[in-house]
Amino acid sequence: MATFIPEEQTRFAAYPERCYTGTAPALSTVAAVYGKNIAELWLENQIRDLSEYAGTREKLGNLQIEETARVIIAAHYYLNLSEIMLFFARFKAGRYGRFYGAVDPILIGEAINKFTKERSIELRKINAEQEIRQRRQQEEAEKGRRMTYAQWKALQTEKNKPIQEPDNGKSTNTPKDL
Repeated sequence: MATFIPEEQTRFAAYPERCYTGTAPALSTVAAVYGKNIAELWLENQIRDLSEYAGTREKLGNLQIEETARVIIAAHYYLNLSEIMLFFARFKAGRYGRFYGAVDPILIGEAINKFTKERSIELRKINAEQEIRQRRQQEEAEKGRRMTYAQWKALQTEKNKPIQEPDNGKSTNTPKDL
C-alpha cells in the first residue's frame, strides 16, 4: 500500500492501461484483507490531497472527507487502487471539472462516475485490441499447418494410390507360382 500514495498519482497516470489491467487490489479487497477502516483511511488520504491541491478557500472538513470515502467505496468497491490513483491524477489535470470557492464532495462523486464510464470504454478497447493480438498470434501459429484445396487434393490423391512394389529386375515369384 506504500506504493499508492498521492505523490505517485502522476506516475500512475502515465500508464492508464496498466492501471486498468494491473494487479493492484480492489477497494473491496483492501477492506476484506486489511479492514474497512484501512480502505477508508487510504481513500481519505487521496481525497484530502485533492482538497489541498484544489487551491480553494474552503477545503473539505474531516467529516466530509470520511463520508466521501465511504460513499466512493460503497459505490465503486470494484475499482483497484491504481485506478483510483489514475482518477485523482486526471481530476487534478482538470478532466472532470473544477471547484469554485470550495471543494465539493458532490462534484467528486460526479467526477468518479464519469471516470467509471471512461473506464468501461477504455477497458472494452483494451480487450478488443488484446483479442486482435491473440487472433493474429493464433493465425501465425496455424500458418504452417494450413494448406490450399489443391494441396489437400494432391495429398488425397497420393494417399489413395495403390502401393507398388519396386521393380528391381528380380523375379517376384510367389510361393503359389512355384
